[in-house]
Amino acid sequence: AGSADASHTTASVPAGTAGEVTTVTITVLDEYDNPVTGVSGDLSVTVGGSNSGSTVGSVTDNGDGTYTVSYTPTIAGTDNLAIALAGTAISGSPYSSAVSPGPLAKLVILTQPSATANSGEAFGQQPTIELQDAFGNPATAQGSSRTILSATVSSGNGSLIGMAAVRLTGTTERWSFADLGIMGEAGTYELEFSLTTQPVDYGVLPIKSDAIVLSAGAPDASATTAVVASGTAGEPTTITITVRDSEGNPISGVPLGDFEITTGGANSGAIMGDIDDNGDGTYTVTYVPTIAGTDNITITLGGNEIGDSPYTSDVSFGALAELILVGDDTDLASGGTRSVTVTLKDAYGNTITSGVESTVEVIFMQQGGQGSITGLSTVDAANGVAEITLTGEKAGTVILIAGTTVPTLESNTLTFDVTVNKSALQ
Repeated sequence: AGSADASHTTASVPAGTAGEVTTVTITVLDEYDNPVTGVSGDLSVTVGGSNSGSTVGSVTDNGDGTYTVSYTPTIAGTDNLAIALAGTAISGSPYSSAVSPGPLAKLVILTQPSATANSGEAFGQQPTIELQDAFGNPATAQGSSRTILSATVSSGNGSLIGMAAVRLTGTTERWSFADLGIMGEAGTYELEFSLTTQPVDYGVLPIKSDAIVLSAGAPDASATTAVVASGTAGEPTTITITVRDSEGNPISGVPLGDFEITTGGANSGAIMGDIDDNGDGTYTVTYVPTIAGTDNITITLGGNEIGDSPYTSDVSFGALAELILVGDDTDLASGGTRSVTVTLKDAYGNTITSGVESTVEVIFMQQGGQGSITGLSTVDAANGVAEITLTGEKAGTVILIAGTTVPTLESNTLTFDVTVNKSALQ
């Protein structure tokens, strides 16, 4: 054979696979197409394109005019191999090699789910998962007839909402979820994505998302509750409302106009004060009852009654503030008898029916008048009522009054006339 001729020299460059050796075969010929040996040192191969700059091995002289050289691509795409003989490009150079991804090896999260989310609501940013080979090239599970990509909650006390599992086709390289979200307790969560393949098991390990901070969801009237204290006439009664979402997370910042609180029962129509947002999911409001009895407190949130509404509040009487003296004010014949009573009241007219003040000593006295009676005395009230029996004595007007010393109070007056009992004179 004559001298090697670059214009008669050709190469065979196969398609490649990421991570696998690609072997290039060069056939060196002279101008008469005779194979030429012994020129391995004159051959050079340079990789451009996707795997530009890849290391190329030594050229092997096969002793028959063919020479082999290899390199290992790692990036899927198209490589351009420039082959020269003694510095001159051979025929057909540069040669192209289509590099395919290697076998499926891992999952990668291309787009993380939202870093913050509300319970029960879809993520504003949905996760996108890509199937990759060991070198980060998009890959597929072509050898699998059943490929399932699944998302689960790996940390945090909650559960996923939305379509959390999808069956991928054999040509699917990536998947973007559309409606994933978390419903659960407020806190920090992580998601886990896993891939199952059948019948081929690629051994792909699950991957975890970045942390997701879950906050309370929308207010739920049925999960919202209240504590209504027992009341006392004339004193503020405090109502504490705890607003929660469907998972029991407390919610602050609810528009105060979303609440409606009404009173029925003993103090029906009582005026509620302003509602305060305490910043921790609780809201407080007060009203002042004046009538002893049972109040029924109806509470709505967004037009819906909250859990356990209506609530009851037992309103007790206030402090002793008034003595009400009551009796017949018609004429009393001398020697005749009649009963008079004093009822113990608070400032709002409620009878003091129990407690220490319901049994105070009541002093019955004649304040004035020319007539006289017997039976005036000091008696202990019982259940808020003190009673004595009077007997008419000297004819004339009698003005009665009653009082207490602890506290110091005076009743209204009661006036009647004692008359002569004419039948007793006969």
